[in-house]
Amino acid sequence: RSDDLTFRPVFLCNAPDGSMVIADFCEEFIAHGQNYQGQIDPSSGRIYRLLGKGLALTSDNNLEAKTSAELVRALDAPNLWHRQTAARLLGQRADRTVLPELLATMRTAAPHPALDALWAIHQMDELDEGTALEALRHPSPIVRAWVIRLMGDACRLPGGFFESLVALARTESDPEVRCQILSTAMRLRAEQSIPLIAATTPPQGQGAADLADPFIPLMTWFALERHCADDSERVLALFEDPSFWTHDVVEQHVLPRIIRRFAEAGSRSDYLRCARLLRLAPSPQSREILLAGFDKAFEGRIPPAFPEELTAELGGGSLSMQIRQGDRDAITEGLALLGDPAAEIPQRLLAVHAFGTSAQAEALQPLLKLATAPSESDQALQQAALSATQIY
Repeated sequence: RSDDLTFRPVFLCNAPDGSMVIADFCEEFIAHGQNYQGQIDPSSGRIYRLLGKGLALTSDNNLEAKTSAELVRALDAPNLWHRQTAARLLGQRADRTVLPELLATMRTAAPHPALDALWAIHQMDELDEGTALEALRHPSPIVRAWVIRLMGDACRLPGGFFESLVALARTESDPEVRCQILSTAMRLRAEQSIPLIAATTPPQGQGAADLADPFIPLMTWFALERHCADDSERVLALFEDPSFWTHDVVEQHVLPRIIRRFAEAGSRSDYLRCARLLRLAPSPQSREILLAGFDKAFEGRIPPAFPEELTAELGGGSLSMQIRQGDRDAITEGLALLGDPAAEIPQRLLAVHAFGTSAQAEALQPLLKLATAPSESDQALQQAALSATQIY
């Protein structure tokens, strides 16, 4: 950390000579107002060049003067700038005479220069299916991830590569590669995307790493949700297989979102898709997860009239849903929950939120009593009760 209060680094990069270049804004106060008032000096910026102690600067930096064969060898340079520039120049030259050397370089076990050679081959427009299949079997995860990314640019994978990728998705353990598979699946048409998503979803008990990953669970949902509007039949066909429901990511992240997504869309056909999901639920636990997601779709609003097919599958729905639909028995049960300090807090909160959405005259006094009771220890419950009284 610098003692210089004006030090404001805004950009850094590798330099051709092996050093690191840092652009310094050099301004103690960062404020739009001062900038508009002309109080910031536009000429006070500084540029620093950092070099490791005892390291010499590289002087051989004119890569454009090198032959294509020399550029292939430069892909193994320790300097990132040299590797990337060599790959770019090889792509621009498209010199097919060095393609055998590039392929041999890509087959080396180390991430670099294998990845740099893959980039060069791609920029030369020589990344065919056979080469891509070789890269897909590379021992380095970053090479596998990048060939998936590059082949996905066409938004349709060649048949052989697609089949190999589905097989890899079932066994791939590297999270970055798994995330790239899902990212590429988002760009494909449903006939390729959905089988790929299914293959990437590990069986129950084997998805702990995916669940802990900050990206994979939602990437799975994003990839699947992309097809919910135009290819909902293919999406729902996944749930015809009872084993798909038991996948950890599906159970915890996909189920509550997919029924909520269809419920919020709000058309008759979307409600019928909700009914189909409820009908296919293989266990009471799966059904409860779906019902919770369905309730979430109507949080804060009164539900509309549902098709008979959905009403039959809901079985009346949750207590909260029934209260908001005006069911007298449910209203009586909800009022009892408001006045029962021994009841579970989550159940009481559901009743409070329901009465805060669908006004029932007989609920006002219990809500006020709950909001002002000095003996009530749960502050969140009291706040929710007070908020619920706003519609009365």
